[in-house]
Amino acid sequence: MIIKKIMPEYFYDILSHNKRFEIRKNDCDYNVGDKVKLVLFENNQINPDNYFIVKITYVLKNIPEYGLDKDYCIFGFKICKKVTSC
Repeated sequence: MIIKKIMPEYFYDILSHNKRFEIRKNDCDYNVGDKVKLVLFENNQINPDNYFIVKITYVLKNIPEYGLDKDYCIFGFKICKKVTSC
């Protein structure tokens, strides 16, 4: 499983069902089917009591002609698990 930090504004957008995608540096070679643990990163520290485990359902990469840098990707996801003390 890939573990990544997520800033509060994006964490809460996922929590409120307004966001179902991530734009990330493609340093993990994200692929459909991968599971990613998105852990809340707040006040310069990881909050292990607040996270989502998501499963990637779509990956968009390698389209610099549309402004997406070659080192980045956008992936869509569905939530598999939500743990929050919020």
